[in-house]
Amino acid sequence: MFIEDELLEIFLQVVIGFISFRYTEKFLRRDFDDRKKTLTIWILIYAAAHIFLSKVTENFSPHNRFINIIPHIVIFFALQKKFFLYDKPKQIFILASFTAGWEILRFAVSPLSHAIFSVWSPAWAWLVNYAVEKSFAPADEIIFLMSGVNRAAIFFVIGICRGVQLAIFIFYLRTISKNFSRRDYDLKFYDSLFLIFPCATVLLIDFTVRLMAFSADNGAMMLIYERVPETILLLPVVSLLLLGVIISSVILFENFVRYKEEEQKRILLENRVVEVHREISELSEIYSDIRGLKHDLRNHL
Repeated sequence: MFIEDELLEIFLQVVIGFISFRYTEKFLRRDFDDRKKTLTIWILIYAAAHIFLSKVTENFSPHNRFINIIPHIVIFFALQKKFFLYDKPKQIFILASFTAGWEILRFAVSPLSHAIFSVWSPAWAWLVNYAVEKSFAPADEIIFLMSGVNRAAIFFVIGICRGVQLAIFIFYLRTISKNFSRRDYDLKFYDSLFLIFPCATVLLIDFTVRLMAFSADNGAMMLIYERVPETILLLPVVSLLLLGVIISSVILFENFVRYKEEEQKRILLENRVVEVHREISELSEIYSDIRGLKHDLRNHL
């Protein structure tokens, strides 16, 4: 990995660390006073841990690198427990929705990078051959110069793909946090299952597709796009649809909570109406008794 790739990865982890903090505070109550200090510590721990894990697992086979998700969840959960009040159902939902969204979006941008590189690679080879044939400079200098151009192009393409991935990811998280507007709502066990199951399903689909792709192509994920060109379009569409499933479950849950609250209000109103009718009936009986007493007193007098 070149130095520019490492810098891009560090920058990416810092940004994701910031996003993870902002996403968490949309759901959980704070357990700190100084927000800037807490945010700085959160980002440093989050980014350092992920960079360390990527270094440790960079020699693993591509499909085995998916085990990074386990320490990622542990680190994320530990940060939540340290800086926010304990709320296990919401913490699990935050972890599941955040991790599932980021992981599945790799399939949304991977075909984009493949499509760009499939155009750039022949163009770069033609430029090198043309420069060598025209003898603009010694062959060694031309190859060295074009290697630098190729590195810059690769860095640019990866940066664009990461930018697209981050943009979609931020939109996805904002949509969830916007529709889950009840931070004070106490999630029950079955409520959390309703929200977590779609996220778990997305993660398992992501893991299954990775295993199938890497197993079939001997660890080279990009080969699947050559063998099955339809996947260049299908994988991004499926990824976005799976994100839509998670968002839809959150919207459906929010509507369910609102319906339940309105139903409770309706029942309370009906009970109040019944109570008012009962009070009116009792008052009518009392008034009838008073009229009877007045009539008896008048006759007595």
